[in-house]
Amino acid sequence: MNLINDHNHRKLTPKLSSESTLSRRRPRTFVKSLTTSELSQKYNKLLHERLEIAHYQKQHLQNLLKMETKEHELKVELLKTQIEKKKKKLMAYEIFVNIFSIVLQLFV
Repeated sequence: MNLINDHNHRKLTPKLSSESTLSRRRPRTFVKSLTTSELSQKYNKLLHERLEIAHYQKQHLQNLLKMETKEHELKVELLKTQIEKKKKKLMAYEIFVNIFSIVLQLFV
């Protein structure tokens, strides 16, 4: 039981030395109280910065939407030209088949 009491006694009585108390002290800081006008100025500045960020984000999203719309339009135009090209190729093939069938009929 003496060991337990000695152990608890050591916890309750901290060692005091001049070096440990000086190094543990925190430097004194002075906190300046904010006046209402200073607080409102800081709030207004923060609000203004947030509005600017929101404005730039909105512009960025609008630019992305414009780019995606333009990209979509170009893809549609490309598909239309590919369809036209295939139609012309098919028509040329049909004309060739018709001419070939006429020539075969002439020789038969």
